[in-house]
Amino acid sequence: MSGMGLAGIASGVDTNAIVDQLMAIERNKIARHNMRTRGIEAEASGLRDVQSKLKALKTAAEALRSPGLWANTQTVESSDPARIVVERTAMAPAGGHSIAVRQLASAEQEGFTYTPSATAGELTVGGKTVAVAANATTADLAASINAAADLPVYATALDDDTVVFSSRQTGSAGAFDVSGAQLAADPSLNRAARDAEYSIDGGTTWKPSSSNVISDAVVGVKITVKGITDGAEAINVGIAGVRTVDVKDKLKAFVNAYNDVVTTTRAKLGEKGVANPQTATEAARGRLFGDSGLGSMLSRLRVMMSDVVAGVADAGMNEMSEMGISTGKATSGSVSEDAKLGKLVIDEAKLDGALADPTKLRALLGASGAPGFAQKIESLIEVEAGTGGILSERLKVNADEAKRVKDRITVTEQRIEQQEKRLRAQFAAMEKALGLAQSQGNWLAGQISSLQP
Repeated sequence: MSGMGLAGIASGVDTNAIVDQLMAIERNKIARHNMRTRGIEAEASGLRDVQSKLKALKTAAEALRSPGLWANTQTVESSDPARIVVERTAMAPAGGHSIAVRQLASAEQEGFTYTPSATAGELTVGGKTVAVAANATTADLAASINAAADLPVYATALDDDTVVFSSRQTGSAGAFDVSGAQLAADPSLNRAARDAEYSIDGGTTWKPSSSNVISDAVVGVKITVKGITDGAEAINVGIAGVRTVDVKDKLKAFVNAYNDVVTTTRAKLGEKGVANPQTATEAARGRLFGDSGLGSMLSRLRVMMSDVVAGVADAGMNEMSEMGISTGKATSGSVSEDAKLGKLVIDEAKLDGALADPTKLRALLGASGAPGFAQKIESLIEVEAGTGGILSERLKVNADEAKRVKDRITVTEQRIEQQEKRLRAQFAAMEKALGLAQSQGNWLAGQISSLQP
């Protein structure tokens, strides 16, 4: 805060400038505290980045042992998906089938001329009674029919005196009858129900189906027919087994997540700090340079990637390198930079060979009931990045330190404010005393001068 503009008028000294300079020196302490706060925040941000990458790696490891990943599945394909749609509903016999369709199922349709009545009436639809309000229009009638979910039909008002009823179910199974005093049949709008007709596996007998969805032609396969075929179309059911392409995708996701941990952590460890930071950006640099805790975490991860997984019966498939996942091998006597950093690579040929026997791979990854690689790395990550883990505890310490520095800033600001008030008051009192002394001296000089002859 600035003092009065007349400060120093008695002493001839700019006391406001003196106070401002003194306070600037004191506020340098706050600036140093702010730099410290920025460094602490940067350290916390770096720890959270590593923690986030570790949690993503744990999620990727959990996916490797997911029961769904290792469940036996089958492929089922149609040679003409536009007209023959197939879907597996259960385990189906592997092999090829054929289907020919000569007719699609359609719903029964009956048309009527409708005569409104000034008095309420009723219709009988599929054995159920439907009330018709007095003076109801065809649109009113259709709306009341369609609102009744227990009726076997829908209704459509074509114009003011024509209504068409259609079965809610295709084929002969959807046959219905409609009657009522206000209805007169219009045969031109009638259409008989038709069943779908198909032949399976080259049979000469055409089989009927009330629905265009056929569930009993091939065991475990639902067939939806959408068009008449020109001839027989093929349906191929694959051999039941693990979808190795999905396993491969999850392994690649794990490798990517692992390498993200390495890249992120190495970046924190390798960033050097600034000895005498002058800006917030400089204060934030290198807060985790050479951090022993993070370095130790990377070492443990690397060791685990090359360790034999205890409890896996097959000695030929009890470590990750045997499935083709490792830090790589030397080429022409040299090791790649990524390998030096500890990043993983995938030997595609070796992985494909391991996927030829998914049972061994499943045991190694811990998806067969007994703990395996996935559980080991999950446990390590939980210690490092889980609730109550090493990084969580470091972040708590970090937060406590940040609070202490901020409290120190608050105390310093309050002290400076009080000091400034005190100095300005003292200088003001000094100026007042000097002014009074000068005034008295001037008066005394005048008195002396008046006594002289």
